[in-house]
Amino acid sequence: MKRKQIVVGLISLGILALIILFLSLLELSAEEYLSMSWVVTVIVLLVFGNRGIGKFLDTVMPWKSWGAWRFILHLLMALAYSLLVLNFTYYGLKEWLTQDPPTPEQFFAMNVLGTIIIIPVTALYFGFYFLRSWQSSEVRNQRLEKEQLKIQLDSLKNHLDPHFMFNNLNILSALIDKDTAASQKFLEKFAEVYRFLLQNKNSELVDLEQELQFLKSYFYLIECRYEDMVSLDNRLKVEDQGYFVPPFTLQMLFENGIKHNTITTKKNLRFELYCEDCFLVVRNNINPKVTPVESHKSGLDNIRSRYRYFTDKPVEVADDDGYFTVRVPLIEVEEA
Repeated sequence: MKRKQIVVGLISLGILALIILFLSLLELSAEEYLSMSWVVTVIVLLVFGNRGIGKFLDTVMPWKSWGAWRFILHLLMALAYSLLVLNFTYYGLKEWLTQDPPTPEQFFAMNVLGTIIIIPVTALYFGFYFLRSWQSSEVRNQRLEKEQLKIQLDSLKNHLDPHFMFNNLNILSALIDKDTAASQKFLEKFAEVYRFLLQNKNSELVDLEQELQFLKSYFYLIECRYEDMVSLDNRLKVEDQGYFVPPFTLQMLFENGIKHNTITTKKNLRFELYCEDCFLVVRNNINPKVTPVESHKSGLDNIRSRYRYFTDKPVEVADDDGYFTVRVPLIEVEEA
């Protein structure tokens, strides 16, 4: 980066020298030549100098962190630098070309006029610079957000606990010895779960009907493991199924309930699934474990993050009256 800046600087100085040389070949009076040379020199120094100030402050006082303080300091530095450039270049060129140093009156008039011109020009520069920085920041933030969501989605897609696979393989092994027909059905449901996982690994949304079909296979495996200690009351109607959800949302919510509750013959875990005001509701009774499982809420946060990408409606979570309830928005997708 520094090498590139040096090259640009040398090229700029070369162009400046050529412009001054070109002006010297014209039949101009000393005053006209002084004015032209001064204007060109000032423009070049102001453009590159203010650009350098902006890059320096981007490093030590980024807009996002400093806001108004950055604006004030940037404005003061730009004004001070611009006036120094005006004064030094005017004095140097006048001394060099006319051997007649500027008078105090000339300095005063130049500084007043320079300030009047520099402030609106600097304001326009700030407006353009801030707009460009804001646009770049928005593009960068959107890209980072999408990358983060993709990482979270990949994480969620792989969220089927490894213990889930081993437990089901153990159940399958036991069924093979006792009931061939039951083991065959178990294997079919097991395959359906992982087939859905593979088919939707790159999907951002799936229709609710697909998600429910996946849940049916997933919950069959859960019922085989816990028998009648886990139940599901599915009250969804046909008309509720014209919506979309991020894949594996329901699996995550059911797994979350199983993870954090005691499941015994005396303490059954009961799930309810229904639609309410364009929200999909998953509700379960609470049977807290004697030794609570540490909760990082990563699963719910993950679901919230993915929903923010598709809708402004929040994912609602409630823990009261002995029930844990999660309401996730149903997403409508307009046909192209």
